[in-house]
Amino acid sequence: MLKVGALTAPVSLNAGLTPLVPARLLDTRLGFSTVDDLQAGGGALGGGATVDLGVVGRGGVPESGVGAVVLNVTAIAPTSSSFVTVYPTGAKRPLASNLNFTPGTTIPNLVIAKVGDGGKVTLFNNAGSVDLAVDIVGWFAHGNDTIQQVSHPSAERIAAGV
Repeated sequence: MLKVGALTAPVSLNAGLTPLVPARLLDTRLGFSTVDDLQAGGGALGGGATVDLGVVGRGGVPESGVGAVVLNVTAIAPTSSSFVTVYPTGAKRPLASNLNFTPGTTIPNLVIAKVGDGGKVTLFNNAGSVDLAVDIVGWFAHGNDTIQQVSHPSAERIAAGV
């Protein structure tokens, strides 16, 4: 069972997850690299800013058929208390955070995000500036029922508490 807030959803042990050897897809710090030298060293993400991160066709993720990705997102040396939200590129940013942090800390969190336009996810930083490192650790196929259950519970399931 997977518990998300007050909701619990049945999830099998693999649930359609294709695990990967972790590979760095984004590192905004100068002098650091990524698995394919793309999206490296672009500088800290400012408050209210976003970065679109290409995830398909990189780090072992196939070019097509990918519905969601499993990412380890790390905030490095933030200048203020803030949060990062990860969401499908081209979608409206949700009113939720995936990673919360305070100044001067290094904080990671595991994030499952649907893949959006162009095979990308978007990362939004709310305040201050922060360097981000993002590693891919797995993916789910497009149309995977588990993704739908966890990401978009129906009104009936919410009312029933499942």
